[in-house]
Amino acid sequence: MTLELVAIAFGGLLILGLITYASRKRSKLDRAYFKKRWQKICDTYKVEETGPTIAVIEADKLFDQALKNAGYAGETTGDRLKSAGKSLRSINTVWDAHKLRNKLVHETEIKLKKNDAKNALKSFYRALREIGAL
Repeated sequence: MTLELVAIAFGGLLILGLITYASRKRSKLDRAYFKKRWQKICDTYKVEETGPTIAVIEADKLFDQALKNAGYAGETTGDRLKSAGKSLRSINTVWDAHKLRNKLVHETEIKLKKNDAKNALKSFYRALREIGAL
C-alpha cells in the first residue's frame, strides 16, 4: 500500500513538472510579435509571382525563431525540429514544409505551385499554434 502511494505521488510530481516545463517554454514566446510577423507573411503570399516563394521562406524563418525562443535545442532548423519531435502533432507536415523551403533556397530551377506554398504555410501555421507562438 505504501509503495502504491509513493508511486502515485511520484507520478503526480512528474506530471506537474512536465506541465511547468511546457508552460515555461511557451512563456518565452511573444505572441503579439509572432502574430504581426505572420500577418506580414500572409500579405507577402498574395503578391503575384514571387510572393508565395518568399512567404514560404519567411514562414520557415519565423517558425525557426519560435523553436529557438521556445527553447528547442539544435544548431539548425532541422536539428530543432528533431528536438521538438513528438511534442508537435504536425511534425511530419512541418518537415515537408521545411524541405520545400530548402528546395526553394537551394535549387535554381524549381517552379513553386501556389497550392504547395499554401499547404506549406498551413503547416507552419499549425506548428506555430502548437508551440504557442500564435
